[in-house]
Amino acid sequence: LAPGDQLDTLNQQLVFYNHALVAMAVLPRLPATAITFPQRRPTYKDVSVPVLPGELLARIEELEEIICQAEVKSVRDLDYGSFRRTYAFFEASSWLVKNHLKPMLGDL
Repeated sequence: LAPGDQLDTLNQQLVFYNHALVAMAVLPRLPATAITFPQRRPTYKDVSVPVLPGELLARIEELEEIICQAEVKSVRDLDYGSFRRTYAFFEASSWLVKNHLKPMLGDL
């Protein structure tokens, strides 16, 4: 670092990174009752869990790309696998908040 340069704090970035890690790790284990994506069997068992940090970052970039594309394209024009993984990420996040965060926070 040059004199006068500052390091950015990573507090929020680490929270977001770890949230993505947990949400993606739970995908194959998400209960069928929590899955609303229109498919024959309600499961995400076929969605691989990122193992290496680079794999997780690639999946996060995929999320960002699909969200941006969804703003300007029809759902039919999006890559099915990427769209399904993005949809699954938000379902997993919602399920985690409902079933684990709310009980931990209580009546705050």
